[in-house]
Amino acid sequence: MPCKEFFVKINQNLDKFKKIGAKMISIAIDNPRKLRKFKEVNKFDLEILVDRRGTISKKYNVFTTGTKADHKSLKFRISIPSTFLIDETGIIRWRFIGTREIRPSIDSLISNFEKHFPNRTV
Repeated sequence: MPCKEFFVKINQNLDKFKKIGAKMISIAIDNPRKLRKFKEVNKFDLEILVDRRGTISKKYNVFTTGTKADHKSLKFRISIPSTFLIDETGIIRWRFIGTREIRPSIDSLISNFEKHFPNRTV
C-alpha cells in the first residue's frame, strides 16, 4: 500500500486513535505545497510533518541514498516505510518496518498501542 493510501486510512480512523489517547503524526519527504494540496483534497486532520532533508528519517535509520530516478523531488528516498510508537520521553515502544506494499493494519496499531501503553487515560 503506497504512502498516500496509508495516510488516508490513518486519517479515516483518527477518532479511534484519539479515543485511546494516541496522537498520530506522519512524516513525509514530499514537497510542502504538494502535501498541503493533498491534505486539502483529502480533507485531512492528520498532522503531516515535512522532512525534506531526511533528518528525522536518518535518526530512525529508515533513510537511504538513491538517485533522482528513485524519488523525483530528492536525491534520496526513504527506503522502508515505517511506523513507530514513541512514548512521551522519546523511547520507541514498538515499530513496524514494512514495505511499499505492506503496512500495519489499523487494528494492529491500536492493539499495539494498548499493549505498550496500558495505563494511558483518555
